[in-house]
Amino acid sequence: MFGPDQIAAQDDLWSALLELPALRPIDYGSAANVILTINTSQIAVGFHLCQCALNNPRVRYYAQFGSITLNDHESQFSQPKLKLYGLFRALQSLKMYLIGVQNLILEVDAHYIKDDFDDWIDNLYGFLHQINNTFPTSNSTSTTTIFTSSLIGDLPTEADSDDEGPTVDYSDIPSSQKALEAEERLWLVRDWHQTLVRPPSLSNSEYATFLQYCTEFFIAANKLWRKDSHG
Repeated sequence: MFGPDQIAAQDDLWSALLELPALRPIDYGSAANVILTINTSQIAVGFHLCQCALNNPRVRYYAQFGSITLNDHESQFSQPKLKLYGLFRALQSLKMYLIGVQNLILEVDAHYIKDDFDDWIDNLYGFLHQINNTFPTSNSTSTTTIFTSSLIGDLPTEADSDDEGPTVDYSDIPSSQKALEAEERLWLVRDWHQTLVRPPSLSNSEYATFLQYCTEFFIAANKLWRKDSHG
């Protein structure tokens, strides 16, 4: 029976978790590595997000935990595709928490998917990821791979809405001053493409640089898109 004693025990556990020093939110202003660890089975995707201590990378502070169950169709994926799909779903689930991260490390079972890294080009453009193989084997040629992210081939681009977790507003995510300035610049680019009116705050030299930057973007369906640098 769930009575006052059980409620009190639950409150004690909740208070202990809130005060636990191992649990901390991500410090987006820190250069310390942020690690996303993903493990995928035929049943579910499990993941957690943590940040290393700046002066001791072996110390980790955990910020997010999550799991996503797989349906019957997804559970039939081949082992490499299953690992890629689990990585994709974890990144999609935590994307709002990854915005502004300076040094992102992904820890996955890279033994199955390292040959596919070359195919990941555009989907996460702009991040530099370090992939750590968390389950190295004797015949692995490398346990760490550096790549500049990502297109996940023929994997689905939409995830089940039931697995999305709580809604997070974009304004809730801390951002550095540099990130805020970059975002403000994108708003200026969008306005320029829609009106072709020079922003009044820019000098002649700044406007020339701004115009060059604007050529990297285009408007489609009332949204700002960046051109593919690979053509």
